[in-house]
Amino acid sequence: SRLLVIFVIIGVVGLMLIFVISVALANWTIRPIEQAWEKQKQFVADASHELKTPLAVISANTDVVLSNPNDLVHNQEKFLNYIKDETVRMTRLVGNLLFIAKSDAKQLKSAPQSFDMSDLVSSVCLVFEPLAFEQEKTLETSIQAHISYVGDQDRIKQLLTILLDNALLHSTEHAHIQVSLSQDCQQKIRLAVSNSAQDIPPDKLFDRFYRNDSSRSSKTGGHGIGLSIAKKIVDAHKGNITAKAEGKTVTFSGVIQG
Repeated sequence: SRLLVIFVIIGVVGLMLIFVISVALANWTIRPIEQAWEKQKQFVADASHELKTPLAVISANTDVVLSNPNDLVHNQEKFLNYIKDETVRMTRLVGNLLFIAKSDAKQLKSAPQSFDMSDLVSSVCLVFEPLAFEQEKTLETSIQAHISYVGDQDRIKQLLTILLDNALLHSTEHAHIQVSLSQDCQQKIRLAVSNSAQDIPPDKLFDRFYRNDSSRSSKTGGHGIGLSIAKKIVDAHKGNITAKAEGKTVTFSGVIQG
């Protein structure tokens, strides 16, 4: 009888331990799926929010044009330009969303080729110098010469364009923007873009659709996915990108193996 009681106790305790371990393993297994599902729902909600504004503007201006069917195109030019601007903005957003979706699905096609990254960075910076001048901001470069790299040249150009565009949009008045490109003795290539800014949360800057303001307004014209795309590009080139804030200056650094 005593042996039977001991067996029953051991059996009950064993079943309880197996139950606890099973629940823990189930939760551990489901957690990534739950997180992915939550991210997907958030992504759809954010994308819908971004598309809602241009669609509303297009609809409103179309109604204005249709309300004057006998008017000349010249007189309706202002409303037609609004429609065109929002169409371009929405097309750019849809293209970015498609890029992210393909990247998540590992379906991005790249065309690696050897090119001079120094020349590429210099040419992109030359394009942005007039834009910085118009905004009364300073753009300085420190580019090491003759840095060769084998990768997707168009994507690297897109990466630098995103970082410079972000620096111009979100820097303070009369900001000092600096671009540097260097290669160390281990053949690691470092591309960095620095600018002065306020209220910098480096841990969230690469989140999709992230903006500093809680109302998610787009006064700067951005959608909040540029830096997320930049991270995807660096990841695709087996590198890493970080954001570091020191005082009122934020620096985006991308490191890839040359």
